[in-house]
Amino acid sequence: MAEKSIRSRLEEEIQDNTIITGGHFMIKEDGEPELNKGTIDSFRLAAEVYKSTKENYQKVELGILINDIGATCSSDSCSINKINFSREDYRLPEEYLKILSELGIEETEVNIYWEKTMRNRGHKIMRREIKKGNKKIQIIKKDHYLYDMVGYGEIVLSRGNGKDPYGTAACPLIMAAYAMKQQDKKFTKSVNIYYIDYDNIKNIPNQFSIDRGKRVADLFGAKIEVKNIYFSEERMSVCFQGE
Repeated sequence: MAEKSIRSRLEEEIQDNTIITGGHFMIKEDGEPELNKGTIDSFRLAAEVYKSTKENYQKVELGILINDIGATCSSDSCSINKINFSREDYRLPEEYLKILSELGIEETEVNIYWEKTMRNRGHKIMRREIKKGNKKIQIIKKDHYLYDMVGYGEIVLSRGNGKDPYGTAACPLIMAAYAMKQQDKKFTKSVNIYYIDYDNIKNIPNQFSIDRGKRVADLFGAKIEVKNIYFSEERMSVCFQGE
C-alpha cells in the first residue's frame, strides 16, 4: 500500500465542512471488534488526514461507521443478530485509542455512526419516498427496488420479511442513510476510507453495495458529495460521482 500517495491524495480532497471516516468494523456477537491490519490502517489514515487538515478548513471532523447489527450486510439484505455490548459506555477498540493518543486526538472528537441506527433511518427514508409517490421505487415479490436507468439499473432497497410491509433494509439503503445523516449534520462532503482485501470479507464482502448506497442517496435528493476510497494491500481506487 502506497500510504504516502494515498494520504496526499486524501488531503487534496478535504475542504470546508468535510467529514473523513475510516476504520469500519463489525462488533462480534461476544461484543469484541472484528479488526485486522487493514481496518486499523484505514482508521490511522483517516485520523492522520484529519489531524493534518483540521486547522486549515472550517468544520473538518473525523468519524467511523460501526456495524452493531451483528452480521455482515450484503447488497441483498441485512439481518440483525443479538450482540453483547452497550452503546451507552462504548469505547473504541484499544488499537484505535492508541492511534488517537499518538496523534493527540481526543476520543470525543470521533463521530460514531451505528449501522443499526442507519438501517432504521434508511427504512424511514424509503417509507417517506414511497408516500411521496416516488415512481422509481417498485415492489417485486415483497422486495423493494429503486430503478436507476442511468446508473446501476435496479438497486435493492429492502427484502420482504413477512412482518413489515416495507421489509428489511438492504445495505445500499443503509449506506444511503449514512450519507444523508452526514448531510443532516451540515457536512457538504464525506470522504470515506474502506479496506476491502480478502481478510476483511466479514466486514465488507465487496464495495458494490457501498457504491450503490451512494447512488441511492443521490436519487433520493442528497446534495452531499461522497468520495469513497477503497484499498487493499495491492491497490487503491477512488469511486467518484457517477462511476
